[in-house]
Amino acid sequence: MIRSIIIEDEIEAGHALTALLNTYCKDVEVIGVYPGIAAALEAIHKHRVNLIFLDVELEGESGFDLFQKTDASTFEVIFTTGKSQYALQAIKHACLEYLLKPIEKDELIRAVKKFSEKQTLVGYRQQVEILLHNLKSPRSQKLCIPIATGFVYLNTSEIVMCEAAANYTLIYTTTEKVVCSKNIGALEDMMDGEIMFRCHKSYLINLGHVKKIEKKEEHRAYMTGGMSAEISQRKKDELLEVLKRVQGA
Repeated sequence: MIRSIIIEDEIEAGHALTALLNTYCKDVEVIGVYPGIAAALEAIHKHRVNLIFLDVELEGESGFDLFQKTDASTFEVIFTTGKSQYALQAIKHACLEYLLKPIEKDELIRAVKKFSEKQTLVGYRQQVEILLHNLKSPRSQKLCIPIATGFVYLNTSEIVMCEAAANYTLIYTTTEKVVCSKNIGALEDMMDGEIMFRCHKSYLINLGHVKKIEKKEEHRAYMTGGMSAEISQRKKDELLEVLKRVQGA
């Protein structure tokens, strides 16, 4: 049985999530709904909770404060959020689980199933540390990149470009090639659009690593390390405008 609590300051939202869990996730025992971090801490330790549904935006505090007040190595969190794009982006960067409000039953079932299938929390603490780092230093982003055997951790500045390859993505860094188990669209969604630019359906490039734009038979962006990426006709003018803005900043 999965011992769970819900940290949610909207009473109706907490009751609605409890009802969904009781109906569709029979292996989850909801110990209680708590309006804030302080109220939840005692329950976390007393009941040896191993899964927390955590509202990102609580009354007068941030849900992320939980990680400053207790050891996150004994439980895992599924974030719930409906407003904060900034918070959602930080959660995605760390490859942590989240549910968008209003919560859909299929998404809830998927998130709980993913938790249930995990054998261990090894590596989870590092994902949390990436989350906290990015919240404190949004301009010095770290990313948790899923690979076939687990995760690798990269600074955004290390990534030169990404190339689509069927249902996975090749990530070229300044020192190595990483095979990411997500497709390029999902990877793009994780990344900061002010740093990474989708110049073609098959390419995602780091604007800071663009060395030259050239037109021969096709438009290409030449990157750090001698790599290059095709630029679609539709994206050509937009990329040139973005590069002018970045270089003028």
